[in-house]
Amino acid sequence: MRSTIFEKLLRLLAYVIGSCICLGAALASVGLLYNQENAFKAGLYLFLALAGMSGGFYFYFRALRVLSARRRVLSYPATHRPKP
Repeated sequence: MRSTIFEKLLRLLAYVIGSCICLGAALASVGLLYNQENAFKAGLYLFLALAGMSGGFYFYFRALRVLSARRRVLSYPATHRPKP
């Protein structure tokens, strides 16, 4: 089933917004980590920063995949190809 251009645009927009939210959350947690003296909270903010960065990169690369999706050529499977 093919996706229309509108569906691809919505998917791309969702991935870009998700990437911005995750990277923004990571940036905010790094800002909170800067002056933290409690070791438990520092570890929690570090974990949140790493999780936000990984989520942001995941959504970023998903958006790139939507942009550079190659068209697949539909063909017969190898076992059902007609013989020339």
